[in-house]
Amino acid sequence: MWKIIVPIILLFSIGSTFAVSKGTVSRDSFLGSWSDVIEGIQTISNAPTKAKWEYRRDKLLLPKDTIDYGSSLISAFFTEMITDGLTGAGGVLTSGDIASRTTREGSRAQVLWGPKTIITLKDVSCALRSAGC
Repeated sequence: MWKIIVPIILLFSIGSTFAVSKGTVSRDSFLGSWSDVIEGIQTISNAPTKAKWEYRRDKLLLPKDTIDYGSSLISAFFTEMITDGLTGAGGVLTSGDIASRTTREGSRAQVLWGPKTIITLKDVSCALRSAGC
């Protein structure tokens, strides 16, 4: 029986070790995750920084239907949020805050072969039989 259970257990992990990007999310999902930061733009005291983020919010984020968390552009965007000292509900944003909003716990298979990996019953069956299907 353990020959069946152990390989299946190894496909999954608990904790942040197997964090994977949320990938492409809808604008509504993005706004839900980032509403505290977006609302905080109004409280930025440095006028040029405030103007920069108001422009980005109104012209670059809101018109988008989807946001790709895997994009190098959004990664640079998040880095600038930290550099410019934007705040969220927990205070000044950190790289940990960004990661918690842009990643989710994934399966071991997703970490090894990508976030869109789906393990089918046939895959499990072949692995358990070492059949090399």
